[in-house]
Amino acid sequence: MSTQVIGAAVAGTAVVGGGGALAAYAAGAFDGEKNTKTSVRYSNFLEYAKAKKLGNEIFSESDIGTKLSNKTETPIYKDTIKNSIEKMNSSVEGATKPEKGDFESAVTDKDDAIKKFTHKWCDAVSKKTKTGGSSNEGWTEDEITSDPEFTPFKEICLKPKTSR
Repeated sequence: MSTQVIGAAVAGTAVVGGGGALAAYAAGAFDGEKNTKTSVRYSNFLEYAKAKKLGNEIFSESDIGTKLSNKTETPIYKDTIKNSIEKMNSSVEGATKPEKGDFESAVTDKDDAIKKFTHKWCDAVSKKTKTGGSSNEGWTEDEITSDPEFTPFKEICLKPKTSR
């Protein structure tokens, strides 16, 4: 085989291989920064919940009171709050965070305090904005779902969407 034929074969392979790499590059395979910037961002937990059709609003204080008094609902709402209270760490003004003992079934004199704290916490967390690093860009889905307060927010605060 002549050196010209070998050279042409090598050049042809480079063009074909380079074309595949060029197509992958154009599709964004090598640009992680591009993928991050074009991913959907949410300004707070409630915006994310609305977008994902988890709920459009949080329970009112009255709704929370009704749910606290309902002992037939499964899981029992009061137990859901009790099991999440350690993850409910956002700052809440005008209400004191309940202690584990406040949730005992025989203790009903604490229900008003639980109701007030829960509603204020839900309100604060629904508006929770991202802090640090790229906070001005908002939350990604992974950042929201991995935040320790998101699962309690989803289980305790969101009114389920009703079909109309």
